[in-house]
Amino acid sequence: MPAVLFHWFAPRLAAVSCALAVAAVVVIALVAGVAAGPTVPTADRYAGLREHQAVRADVRAEPPAPPVGAMVRATATPVRPPAAVDRLLIPRIGVDAPLASMNITLAGALDVPSDPRTVAWYDFTGRPGAPGNAVFSGHLDWKDYGPAVFWRLKDLVPGDVIEVVLKDGSTVAYTVASAKSYPVAEVPMAEVVAQTVSRSATFITCGGSFSAGEYSHRLVVRAEATH
Repeated sequence: MPAVLFHWFAPRLAAVSCALAVAAVVVIALVAGVAAGPTVPTADRYAGLREHQAVRADVRAEPPAPPVGAMVRATATPVRPPAAVDRLLIPRIGVDAPLASMNITLAGALDVPSDPRTVAWYDFTGRPGAPGNAVFSGHLDWKDYGPAVFWRLKDLVPGDVIEVVLKDGSTVAYTVASAKSYPVAEVPMAEVVAQTVSRSATFITCGGSFSAGEYSHRLVVRAEATH
């Protein structure tokens, strides 16, 4: 190397070597400090974070999250469907009758009991004891028998009590809310059997005048559950 170039590079190479040496010392010192420093338990490293979270939750009025074990153990309370229907009691008019689960006929009409003493509950309507409109029907009278189970349904007034006894022994009590008679051709059946949010019940029988083997009207009694 020519002397001129040597004199120009020499001080600069020394400076670079010095800088590298200082950097190496700093790195060694940092590594040594980490190695020699106290070991911080993992739990302690997150203590501040937990404290911050607790404070922020308190500020936002948020409830603390439950332990995972508690969430696993928590189970929904099973809801038991109402029991099957058994009997209908209407003390004011002397009704104590068996209930039969029924549906609609092939012709699309409400099926009716085959005897004068039984009351039909239509199983496509609400279940007694559950939200919905439970629909019942019974005969007004019967050939060679006389007055049937709903002969005195027309005597009910608002406030009268109707009870549906279930097969598990429990009772659903209803209070009469209204009664209305419709000409057969004007019965609003869609409204009569429509479901409700509340626990309600509808009772249907014949009424009006009798001619050519048919009554002219239908009596519809509405009731609301009390317990």
